[in-house]
Amino acid sequence: MRRRFSKILMMGALALLGLPALAAAADASTGKRPWRILHVMSYESHFDWSDDQFAGFKTGFGRNLNVEYQVLALDAKRNDSIESLTARAREARQLISDWQPDLLYVSDDAAVEHVLKHYANTALPCVFSGMNRSPAFYGLEGARNVTGALEQEMFIETIRLLQQIKPGARRIHLISDRASYWVESIERIEKLAKTAGGMMLVGVDRLERYDDFQRTVLGNPHEADAYLLLGVFNYKDAQGRDVPFKELQQWVAESSRIPDVSFWLDRIKHGTLAGVAVSSLDQGRKAGQAARQILIEGRSPASIPIEVTRKGIAAVSIARARSLGLTPRASVLLTSQVSPDYAWAPR
Repeated sequence: MRRRFSKILMMGALALLGLPALAAAADASTGKRPWRILHVMSYESHFDWSDDQFAGFKTGFGRNLNVEYQVLALDAKRNDSIESLTARAREARQLISDWQPDLLYVSDDAAVEHVLKHYANTALPCVFSGMNRSPAFYGLEGARNVTGALEQEMFIETIRLLQQIKPGARRIHLISDRASYWVESIERIEKLAKTAGGMMLVGVDRLERYDDFQRTVLGNPHEADAYLLLGVFNYKDAQGRDVPFKELQQWVAESSRIPDVSFWLDRIKHGTLAGVAVSSLDQGRKAGQAARQILIEGRSPASIPIEVTRKGIAAVSIARARSLGLTPRASVLLTSQVSPDYAWAPR
């Protein structure tokens, strides 16, 4: 009775912190307590990319297992200050100390940087997904207790899709915010652009202020055929406010006559013309399978290779194509996820 009451108190406290329990209690038939898995997501729930990774993880781990999840969101896109991230990461580490999970699962770079890397080479098994930077950057290369799925952008596939929609589009201008986790993505894209053929990267601009972003998009200083919008989450307006990416995407769709591409499905839903997206479900599934191998099959995390997932999803915004006077061929639409309207448009 005391144990049950203590658990109820703990769950109530976690609920007050915004950390809902998401899974079953112990299996009464065996008397074993559930596996405890803590998921620290870099962003917020109700963000498709984050939610789909977690859904994929649970599928990969197994849906009918005796497992209890706790979730903590760093909310790094809306609260990106070092003070905010440090405070949330401190909560995560306290939860790990109090709850003693059997495995830590983190999604995306902020959670790797502010939480997971502090547990490298400890007894706590750790699995990640959605990580853009290399394991070495976070001091994880060779860590005996860490494995996961790397996210690498599908640049060549995205530009080939663009060229099917707008033949002759060769000159690509990459625009990004200044978040540090885009550095290696930009380096990969620059290398690929040099060897791909049929395309060239005519400019790379990493900007901080929203008005600089707007001037660049409207001015097209490099006479690009298309923009590649990479980081869109860390722009600040003249008052120092963080500009929500949905607001930014809507402004681009309503203001720019230059086609734009990106690598995430939510961008296409909010007005980007097209892109080949890394599958967030596949990222999470790969991480969940690794967690299953560790907890159920008894494998060492170090024995499970860190891999790049290669499943891509082509996506096209019909609304954006229409505004640009473009008509994608039926063959393109039949092999793509199609957004007929903008997510922000009145219904």
